[in-house]
Amino acid sequence: SSSILLDCSPLPASEVRRLIEQDPKAERPIKTNVLLTYVGDNVRLQKRGMDSATFSYFYQELQDDSQVARQFEMDCWHYHSKLETFKKDKDSAPAVTVQEQILTFKYGDAYIRCHCYLSSEGKPMLAVEVDAESKIASRGLPTWLKTSGVLRGPMARLLATK
Repeated sequence: SSSILLDCSPLPASEVRRLIEQDPKAERPIKTNVLLTYVGDNVRLQKRGMDSATFSYFYQELQDDSQVARQFEMDCWHYHSKLETFKKDKDSAPAVTVQEQILTFKYGDAYIRCHCYLSSEGKPMLAVEVDAESKIASRGLPTWLKTSGVLRGPMARLLATK
């Protein structure tokens, strides 16, 4: 099923993790570190690191709505090779890189992904991803998550994970 991103009051990743761990309705979060490098309008490279420091690397082609149309996994060698090739391409625009921590946890019978990242000024930002069809999308989020509506525009595109 599809997911939606909700814009939330800013919280740093460490505070989000603390709040999850203190919430009796929430299960222990799983942390994923993600580095997204956009090398074109509809192409990005993704490096994902789990709590255990295991990394996965992906080449992803995106649809206009930011959903992944095609992807393939690659090894570290090919990931770095693609980055270097892009950097050497004089005709390409500068890459846009977004670094985020994703904290995924179960809340009741729904899964929630908290996308924690920093603005270009270094201020914490937070977007929450939920299943579009679950009741938690419209009500039932943890009280410490203060939402202000559906996230749209460039940050929604940058944060799309599916």
